[in-house]
Parts: sequence; structure tokens; C-alpha cells
Amino acid sequence: LKTKAQGTELFKSGDFEAAIDQYSLAIAQCPLDETKNIAMLHNNIGICLTKIMKELPPLKKPEGDSATDKFRMASMGYQ
Repeated sequence: LKTKAQGTELFKSGDFEAAIDQYSLAIAQCPLDETKNIAMLHNNIGICLTKIMKELPPLKKPEGDSATDKFRMASMGYQ
């Protein structure tokens, strides 16, 4: 799978979003009976998403006493 190899190169270079695009394209091109390859490509996408999430700043706890802030805190699991 040429597109999988391209995705892997993009992953190695740190371009995780482009790697996801290539892995997704590889899934679309992969015959349905190649379940192991399809599963591996989905796993690669998951790894890329994990890397992207690690680059994001951490969530900050909302501050304030307004009803909106209390709702946001509750929806984020704060009590």
C-alpha cells in the first residue's frame, strides 16, 4: 500500500494530520477482505490522534460563579 507508506513517512516527520489523510485514503483503497491491514490503518489513525491531542494545551478549569461557568464545570466533570 503506497498510501500507507506515505502516511508512515508523514507520521515520522511529525505531520500527523497529513498522515491521517493518507491512512484514511489507504483504508478506502484497501480490499474489504484485508481486515488486518484495515485494522492496522485504523490503529495508525488512532496513534496520530493521540499525538495531536498531546500537543494541545491542557483544559483549564472555568472560574467564576455564573450559571454558565457552573454548567461548563459540571459538563467537564468538575463539582
